[in-house]
Amino acid sequence: MTSNIFGNIKGVNVYFDDIIAGADSELELLNILMEIVSVARSKNVKFNVDKIQYFVSEVNYLGMVFNEAGMKPDSDRVESIKNLKAPSNRKELQSILGLINYLRPFIPNLSDLLVPFKDLLKKNTIFFWNNIHEKQLVKIKDVICSLSLLHTFRYDKPIEIQADASQFALGCTLLQDKKPVFFASRNLSPSECNFAQVEKELLAICFAFKKFHNFLYGHANITVYTDHNPLISIIQKPLNAIPNNRLRRLRLKLAPYCFTIKYLPGKDMHVADLLSRNVQDCTVEDDETLVEMVHVVGTQLEFKDDSLSRYTSATVQDPILSQVLEFFSNGWPRSLGQDNQSELLHFFNVRNDIVCENNLVFFQNRLVIPKTERKHVLNLIHETHLNFDKSKLTVKKFFYWPGILSDLKNLIVSCPVCQRFQRSKIKDPLQSHDIFDIPFYKVGVDIAEHNQKAYLVLIDYYSRWIEVTTLKDKSTASVIIALKNIFARFGIPKILISDNVPFNSTEFIAFSREWDFKSQTISPHHSRSNGLSEKAVGIVKSLFVKANYTNQDIQLYLLNYRNSPVAGLEYSPAQLLMSKNLRSKLPIDGSHLYPNVIKDPQVIDKSNQYLNYNKNSLQKTETFCLDDEVLVQDIKSKIWERGTIIECLDNRSYLVKMHNSGKVYRRNVHFIKKFICSFLDDHLAAEDNVGSDTSCSNEDYNALINDTDTQSTLRPGLMPDSSVPNCFTPSSVIDSQVWLKKNTLAYLPGRGDF
Repeated sequence: MTSNIFGNIKGVNVYFDDIIAGADSELELLNILMEIVSVARSKNVKFNVDKIQYFVSEVNYLGMVFNEAGMKPDSDRVESIKNLKAPSNRKELQSILGLINYLRPFIPNLSDLLVPFKDLLKKNTIFFWNNIHEKQLVKIKDVICSLSLLHTFRYDKPIEIQADASQFALGCTLLQDKKPVFFASRNLSPSECNFAQVEKELLAICFAFKKFHNFLYGHANITVYTDHNPLISIIQKPLNAIPNNRLRRLRLKLAPYCFTIKYLPGKDMHVADLLSRNVQDCTVEDDETLVEMVHVVGTQLEFKDDSLSRYTSATVQDPILSQVLEFFSNGWPRSLGQDNQSELLHFFNVRNDIVCENNLVFFQNRLVIPKTERKHVLNLIHETHLNFDKSKLTVKKFFYWPGILSDLKNLIVSCPVCQRFQRSKIKDPLQSHDIFDIPFYKVGVDIAEHNQKAYLVLIDYYSRWIEVTTLKDKSTASVIIALKNIFARFGIPKILISDNVPFNSTEFIAFSREWDFKSQTISPHHSRSNGLSEKAVGIVKSLFVKANYTNQDIQLYLLNYRNSPVAGLEYSPAQLLMSKNLRSKLPIDGSHLYPNVIKDPQVIDKSNQYLNYNKNSLQKTETFCLDDEVLVQDIKSKIWERGTIIECLDNRSYLVKMHNSGKVYRRNVHFIKKFICSFLDDHLAAEDNVGSDTSCSNEDYNALINDTDTQSTLRPGLMPDSSVPNCFTPSSVIDSQVWLKKNTLAYLPGRGDF
């Protein structure tokens, strides 16, 4: 009733029939007093004159003494506690503790002082007061006699909050001008005890803001001190940048307040640290929004059959993760000695992102897999043989261990299925033909077909002069006759580049020896090695099509082509070969028909082409040695099969004996790639290299993963060999480093990118 009448007056507080009014000056207090009297007259309220105190500097109100400095306990109440006698039963002890607890705001470590009396308050316990209890009661009386003063809160002054969390409790202090204004502490609930230490520290700050809300809300000058340094960077991050769901939810609770956070060593945070370690026992209800965060990871994980018990058992038995579980439950040490295992040091460095639940360890909501289960998990991830980019997304979302991405890369690189069905190799760096500054010194030949007729097409590497001769058939004899006619007109070349059939026959080889030139065949199914001849065939076919369409002579087309400048040059094939222009139907000055020796700059242009091509080449040319275990791509199916190098030939060509058939093939390096033994047959890289979420370089990885090679045909005259060297067995590998050296994988110690 009294509060309804006087409670709305500024500067007035009412507790039942007791009214207290305070102000910063006598004039302000006089105005408040006049308003109280005016309201009392209007409501017919009467006061006891003997109990009214006017304009005093100190007043005793509700058992507390209020003055200009702040608030302190009433000396009469303190004296009554000092004169308390020992209780004789449980009810008397409860009365004593209730009286003492009234002074709780002034006693930071009251819970610690009351611990010896807890057993006496339990039901079904015989009440027995002994010397220990008596000494503790005397100690409490001495503490009460030296109680500190709680200072008055001033809204116009800066506020300091000290908050700290121990293993089982939270404590906080509100200070102004380094003087205590309010103390608060509470126990942690059973679920909160399972929080990570960084979560407990942030929970302590949230508790302080909730407890002191009336003082803090709307205040613009608040400084929060914590002894947990990693918490500062978390508080300063945007909400979407905080990976831990619980930390994000706690940070969201602080959004209505404006404050700065600073680090204060625990040795300088006496009161909050003491409060967090000495609190009165009480029932604390869980914050459901935070309890949900405890289980959010576990409920989202679906385990098949007994997989959950499998992973929990492996985690508990893992020597590293078992220590992580222990540190998470009992608190992380301030530092780890250098003699600790490197993987444990890694988890120590990222301890603020680790959460443990149901004997499982989570890093940034990703399940940490124990060592014994890593091979199993890798096999599950790569069960359907997806590429690394897709598998990496799965790993980064669900699983973690130090070095997991490098282990995954090495697994995919060495997977027999993935190696068998890889795409064809990308283009190799250019290996250009040597071009001599002598016309008709080096030529290329190929057979073209048009309108069911066969033609021998020859091109001079120096001048780009093209000769076309009709063949009776594609036999070696017809080809030899055509070449003899051409050689009789232009001379015998030193080198002749060609495909295999029919130029690899015994008859043609005998012809090359008789006419003294070197016949050089390309690798089967790799026509790019004879690219100039392929280009000449394309030109000739185009000329045939146009000549047939216009009913003109093909020889006239060839004449005009030979008189036309070579692409990129100002000279024609005729000028480069014969040092003159050929007379044609075009009216040209007769002076251009006289011989004029040309110094061909093609060699320089060819070098530039070589450099430009190699700039765009995405891989380096692989080289192989005798007895190397390789994969050879089948030309038709594009599938990679295992084989062994049995002979190294010229111009990136190798003889390979296939494991499945025993046949021997000649193949260009474009269709060959190194075979890599299975990575999972050996120790995982993470056992020797810790802290690397991504390890091998993109260049090395692309060279190993994205290679696209192709297979070939049996070289005529070679018989299959029955003996093939076996690849070294993975069981001989001692550790992952030896395995990597033998398999030349791109595994490198990483930089810990999570």
